Amino acid sequence: MDDTRDPSASSWHRIGTWAPLLALGVVSVVLAVLVLSMPLLPGESAVSLNLGEVAPQDILAPRSVTFVSTVLTEQARQIAADAITPVYAPPDPGIARQQAERLRAGLAYISAVRADPYATPEQKVGDLRATRDVPVSMEIATQLLQLSDLDWQLVQDESQVVLEQVMRREIRPEAIEEIRNSLPAYVSLELPESRAQLVADLLRQLVIPNSLFDQEGTLALREEAAGNVAPITRSYVAGQVVVARGRPVTPSDLEAVQALGLTAGPLNVRQVLSTILTVALLATLLVLYLRRFPIARKPRFRHATLLALLFLLYVAAARLMIPSHTVLPYLFPAASLSLCLAGLFNPGLGIVGGFLIASVAGVVAGGGLELALYAGLGGLMAVLTLGRAERPLNFFFAGLASALTGIAVVLLSRLLEPTSDLIGVLTLLAASLGNGILSGSLALGILLLAGSLFDITTNLQLLELSRPDHPLLRLMLRNAPGTYQHSLQVANLAEHAGERIGANTLLLRVGALYHDAGKAARPKYFVENQGPDGNPHEQLEPASSAKLIIEHVRDGLDLGRKYRLPTRVRDLIPEHHGTLRANFQYNQALKLVEGDASKVDESLFHYPGPRPRSREAALLMLADGVEAKFRAVGPASQEEIEALVRSVIDDRLNQQQFVDTDLTLHDVERIRRSFVETLRGGLHTRLRYPDDEQAKPQTAETESPPGTE
Repeated sequence: MDDTRDPSASSWHRIGTWAPLLALGVVSVVLAVLVLSMPLLPGESAVSLNLGEVAPQDILAPRSVTFVSTVLTEQARQIAADAITPVYAPPDPGIARQQAERLRAGLAYISAVRADPYATPEQKVGDLRATRDVPVSMEIATQLLQLSDLDWQLVQDESQVVLEQVMRREIRPEAIEEIRNSLPAYVSLELPESRAQLVADLLRQLVIPNSLFDQEGTLALREEAAGNVAPITRSYVAGQVVVARGRPVTPSDLEAVQALGLTAGPLNVRQVLSTILTVALLATLLVLYLRRFPIARKPRFRHATLLALLFLLYVAAARLMIPSHTVLPYLFPAASLSLCLAGLFNPGLGIVGGFLIASVAGVVAGGGLELALYAGLGGLMAVLTLGRAERPLNFFFAGLASALTGIAVVLLSRLLEPTSDLIGVLTLLAASLGNGILSGSLALGILLLAGSLFDITTNLQLLELSRPDHPLLRLMLRNAPGTYQHSLQVANLAEHAGERIGANTLLLRVGALYHDAGKAARPKYFVENQGPDGNPHEQLEPASSAKLIIEHVRDGLDLGRKYRLPTRVRDLIPEHHGTLRANFQYNQALKLVEGDASKVDESLFHYPGPRPRSREAALLMLADGVEAKFRAVGPASQEEIEALVRSVIDDRLNQQQFVDTDLTLHDVERIRRSFVETLRGGLHTRLRYPDDEQAKPQTAETESPPGTE
């Protein structure tokens, strides 16, 4: 056969295999995001509120939440900043010197005007009012001209003294008027009141602020004060009134409504992004696990579909049961998903699935660690307790273990919470117990339904198929009793060897029981079912004889579909023969043509296959061949048994029947040892009875093999 392959065709084949799975994954992620993002509960319907409007109804918190209030934090920081008094620079001596210089210049100018012999009084008044250093009114100018030289000298001296005293103190802009009005108090008491007031009037405009506002220093202190205010958090429990009916809506009310996701209008982009990241992270973890520990040798769309449906179902249930409730979240049967995955696929996937749905529960609960631990640890304990999931009672005990774990988590969290009340704790404990019962029952129901709808073989199905009263086994026992006995012996061989290599022993036993079910359709053509009437193959040509023998595979598949055997069990019917050759008939055909192989169409003597594609199918092929040859040859010693077993194994290896399995040579050696040990138990002698003179010691049954290869 030509092994050359077109690389492009291989690439397209891989794309065709993975494209449906990728599309299913994308659709599942989108649906999960929509389920977690959109409101599903009546109490979570969006409300329309505007600042300052009166709330038309009481708005209740749909779930417990704690958040940092930006509004209240900013208000507190603003109050802290406003409490900081403005910062002013120390009095500037330069300003005092500048004003003193202006005063001296002004006084000199006034003295010059007073001493001008050529100016009239009216001109002098005008000249005095024109000065800018010491602004004066007409009344003050007149008084200055009427002063005697002695009084004027006293006024000059006192003005300089008073200005120096006043400008030495801190003068802020807001206090300037107060200080100007107090100038007479600084004038010496030796001057008359009129002269004291004149001094004050001269100095009034010269007194200016010398301590200026420090804007940068004030801003720094206010920012520091605001930064020292810790963020203010607000908490609401489920059912608490957030905005009371008839009360004007405040900014903090709007903030609380938005934090609870109750606002109408534009989509909360941050919340949606958070949900997308959460779902993407969990989906990535699941994909990485399945790549590292695949649930099937080849990806199957039905497996992926079932996984997606289960996760979406439980995500929707979490969205419905957890928000806006106090007790109902503790009834969320997260452990049932772990049990379903463990029973349908493997315990590892059950543990991972439990972790993922527990994470979803924690996110839906608003980051509640208690609920995440409650769901995650409950699922983990359930899977560890489930075992092989062969009986309904296993699910009951797994649910009970989950319930006890949940009770422990509730007690641990509530004992650390001083505000817990006894009635509330007892209610949650009862909910935990109910959760365990619900999880076990729900998992059992889903397992039976999903296994049937998606054709996934479960241990429960296998255990049911192994019952002797199954209709197909009864048909075999009635029509082909020899084949039935052969199947029992093959089942023992395969099961014991399966334990050595870690194969699915229950699948091996059931597969062995039904592997030759097709012989029940035409039992007389197989030697183990033939009576004293002889062998009908003696009247047939070798090719026709081989065709009748090979067709028992097709008959077995037909009976398997009729009696609804699972696909994994039906696959063992053709795979346990692989593409082997019916050697007896082929050799007979060669004899008829005097050994000329070119005259014989060898393909007529080969089973159609496929070759074994699992460890279980490979092991069943070996067990079937060894048991058949053991009955035909009847070895009398352990050495003969070992040679027999080795010859069958070597023949199957030489025909490359196991290239499509992950069976190793180490596994093959373990299988060989197990077969030898099991068959050696059949080498026993029987006692000679006194009344039976013809009785002789003999080995266990030595009948011919069931059918011909």
